[in-house]
Amino acid sequence: VASVAHAHPRQLPNNPDGTIDLALVEKSIRPDDVHFPRTAALCLENTHNKRGGQALAPEYIDEAGRLCMRHGIKLHIDGARMA
Repeated sequence: VASVAHAHPRQLPNNPDGTIDLALVEKSIRPDDVHFPRTAALCLENTHNKRGGQALAPEYIDEAGRLCMRHGIKLHIDGARMA
């Protein structure tokens, strides 16, 4: 991924409903530091294959979007279906 997309993924665990704890996401956002890759985007999978194809709630997506706006990062939602 790093050589093709010029990105360094940082995976976080999913909750049983397919969401990621947004407090953990916020805690995991890296600051602008020359020694570490800077967090530039949050990527969510909608629907999550390993969670039975369950769609993320629009309220969750909105909250994730507000978190991204506060930190100046992009939100990418991947998937075939929206709730």
